Amino acid sequence: MSFSIIHDSSTQLEHIGTLCDAQQFASAQINERISPAFRKILEGHPIKAFIVNDQGTQISGAAGRAGVKLVIPPAYFENQQPLQEEYAGVLAHESAHIVRKVSGADSFTLADHLVDEGIALHFGRSVDPNHGSSFDCRSQDASLMRNFLDLSQGSMRQNHFDYARWFHRRPLGMYPQAGYYMADFIVGSYLEGTGKKPGDILTTSTGTIMDYAQQRIVATVPMSQMQADRWQRMQANSTAKPA
Repeated sequence: MSFSIIHDSSTQLEHIGTLCDAQQFASAQINERISPAFRKILEGHPIKAFIVNDQGTQISGAAGRAGVKLVIPPAYFENQQPLQEEYAGVLAHESAHIVRKVSGADSFTLADHLVDEGIALHFGRSVDPNHGSSFDCRSQDASLMRNFLDLSQGSMRQNHFDYARWFHRRPLGMYPQAGYYMADFIVGSYLEGTGKKPGDILTTSTGTIMDYAQQRIVATVPMSQMQADRWQRMQANSTAKPA
C-alpha cells in the first residue's frame, strides 16, 4: 500500500518519522493476518495520513474504493500515547472494509452493514486489543444483545434504512450506536463458534455469518425478561378466542 502524509508547516519532523514508524508497524501486523490475495487487494489502495491541528482525541479513519484516509490529532505525539497500536487497529479496520468492497461484499442492507462493521471491529482488535473496546461484545449483556437482534428483525433485509440512526444515533428501543454493539456481537458469535480468525473471514458473505450467528445466539443466549414477557403476550394473543 502506498503511503503519504499530509501536513502543514507547523508539523514537527519527528512527528512525521513517528508516523512512518507506525505505518511500517501496522503494515507488518496486517500482512501477518491476511492471505496473499487480500494483500494484493490492499496494495492497490493508497493510504493518506493527515496530521490535523484540532483538539481531537482519537485517530479516525474512512475507507473507499480510492483508498484509506486516516486523521491523526497532534495530541498523539505530544502526550506520547500508544500511537503504533491504535494506528494499526484503525488501519486494519479500514483495510477490512476495502477488502470487502473490492471483493463484491458491498453493504446495502442493515444485515450487510452489521456484518461489515463487525468484521472490521474484530480485525482491528486482532491488531490492537483496545480497538473499538467500547463495543466489545465480551463486555455486553448477551441477553440484551439478543433482544436488540429480536427488535431489529423487521429491518435486517431493508435496503433503505437510516444508517446514521443505527450506527451514530439511537434506534427505536435501543441505546445509542446500537448498530456497532450488535455488529461486534454477531461477528464475535460467529468467530467464537467456528474458531476462525478475523483475517480469515474478510470476504465471508453476510448470509453465512448472519445465519450461523443468529442460530447460535438463539441456542446459547437465554431470553431477557423483556423478550420472555413479549413472547408470552404473543402466545396469549395467538390462543385468545375471538369475542
